[in-house]
Amino acid sequence: MGEETTGERFRRRGFEGSLLTVGSALSVHLVRFGTNLVLTRLLLRESFGLMALVNVFVLGLEFISDIGVRAVVIQNERGDRRAFLDTVFTVQAARGFFLYGIVWLAAAPFAAHYGDPRLAEILPVAGLAAIFNGFISTKYYEANRRLELRRVVLIQVAAQLVSAAVLVGWALHSPSVWALVAGGLAHPLTKTVLSHAILRGERNRFSFDVESARSILSFGKWIFASTLLTFVVQHSDRLIFGNVMTLEMLGVYSMALMLTRAPLELFTQVSSQVAFPIYARATRDPRFRHIFEDTRKPLILAGGLVFSLTMAGGPTIAAILFPAGYDDAGWMIQLLSIYGLLGILESYYRASILAFGMPRILVFGALGKLVAMAVFIWLGFSWMGIFGAILGYAVSEMLPYLVSGSYCAFRGVGDMRRDALLVLGAFTSAFVGRAVAKASDAAHMPLAVEALALGIAVVLLWLPFLWPQLGRLASRLRPAPEVV
Repeated sequence: MGEETTGERFRRRGFEGSLLTVGSALSVHLVRFGTNLVLTRLLLRESFGLMALVNVFVLGLEFISDIGVRAVVIQNERGDRRAFLDTVFTVQAARGFFLYGIVWLAAAPFAAHYGDPRLAEILPVAGLAAIFNGFISTKYYEANRRLELRRVVLIQVAAQLVSAAVLVGWALHSPSVWALVAGGLAHPLTKTVLSHAILRGERNRFSFDVESARSILSFGKWIFASTLLTFVVQHSDRLIFGNVMTLEMLGVYSMALMLTRAPLELFTQVSSQVAFPIYARATRDPRFRHIFEDTRKPLILAGGLVFSLTMAGGPTIAAILFPAGYDDAGWMIQLLSIYGLLGILESYYRASILAFGMPRILVFGALGKLVAMAVFIWLGFSWMGIFGAILGYAVSEMLPYLVSGSYCAFRGVGDMRRDALLVLGAFTSAFVGRAVAKASDAAHMPLAVEALALGIAVVLLWLPFLWPQLGRLASRLRPAPEVV
């Protein structure tokens, strides 16, 4: 048998990486979701609403100061050189301390704005996550660049398990918002420690190379602008809704958002950790269009199925999973599934745009969504209250998709007509599934039977499209015959 080429080895790693990423993301989200279900029975809904505001502020600072260190290590041709990597580490650590300083200074004004003095106590503690994240080893990004993802996903799962243990243990001992704070800090601390301890490569040192810094900032200035706007459009919903909802309703919204964000994060994690490194190596390959489509097709079909199920089964899912008082989560899940479906489609165009070295295009997409949010949320709230505001937020995801998709179409990549058919198929199958659920409810079937019936109806509609992809997966998993 001939020796495996570098390209073949990298494609094999991409396939294995996709499976590992999906498996780890599923594990992480199952642990996270199970933990949150336990916490809904231990903590007041107010605690979730309070922590939603804290998370938006702390994560917002992380986003708006992001200069794309992970992306630049993967995309830049110098991403395996010591001077470059140590400069990345130094810049990243300095950024962490800078962010914590902002959190500490802004805690009191933020608490005064929302009229809750507890925020002034919580924010300086929760902000320590910025320092912990600043010390993550560049070995974490190097392993992603090489698509050596086994230990990377091990770190992700371990960090989530440690966080879950701290969350539940603290909530059992002292049921308060501080359980959420402690669990939030355990995750980045575990991830950082393990990134230094179990990944292969040289230990990072504090060093600053001017040429490397210029290269980082040249790419990073557009990542900075893009992530700044991305934060505003992806996380300002809770800041906006925090002014028009009670903390209890905001807590319900946060749980619905968590449930629908979980599958979106799963699929976008594959596009970020697997598709992006593959695209970065293949930008000059004349077969790039086929590589792009082969990489994303099975995953966007799977995403279409998942969000069809959540659109059809939102009220059923909420009734099964959440305790009394979370009824509104059902229709919220249905609306936010629109956002999730569009987000999956956009994520693969985003990965190819970064691979082309054109992050400025993502800035235009984020600006488009910002304008769309301002218009659609305002119109929706004016006409239909909270329901219309959340619908407007979900539909505004169309703008970044159109910008990213149009640019890729200009480069001869992707097929937006097929994307439109996939969205139409998702809505159609969701409508059928919801009709089955309503019929089951009218017949006074148990919730478990209702969920099973709508699930079968939706899956059967998607099966003709997914079956060929399942066949390809089976053939790749089947051991190759030995050559004598």
